[in-house]
Amino acid sequence: MLKSGRSGKSKKGFIFSLEMAIAVFIVSSILLFASFYATKQTEDPYLRLQAFRTAEDIVAVLDYNNILTTFNAQSIQDQLTQLLPPNYDMKLTINGTFSENGGYLETNQSLPTGTFIASGSRIIVSSDGNQFGVVTYYVWLK
Repeated sequence: MLKSGRSGKSKKGFIFSLEMAIAVFIVSSILLFASFYATKQTEDPYLRLQAFRTAEDIVAVLDYNNILTTFNAQSIQDQLTQLLPPNYDMKLTINGTFSENGGYLETNQSLPTGTFIASGSRIIVSSDGNQFGVVTYYVWLK
């Protein structure tokens, strides 16, 4: 049996309060972790894949229409602006054997910080087969 303290009350009240504090801590920790994982589930798991596939399709269209092999930054940027969905932004760089700009070309977009950027590359060849290059593309949500 527990002994009484100075005021004549037992220690049962103190132990009960301590158990309640521990229980509240455990329950609140579980709720915190559950809410964290619940918000992670609301994110679209295919959003990043969709950005990559959108960029891949746009570069394929530019290549098919022989826009990339013009090696003209302004015409590439104009076509890119027309093809790109409004909620995306994109940058292209081309390294190749063309004589303009020393074989290097990039569109005028700068890469953002703090956001996911999908990227990929594609090999391009001019219609006469004399010039080729590698297009590297970067796409992100605005």
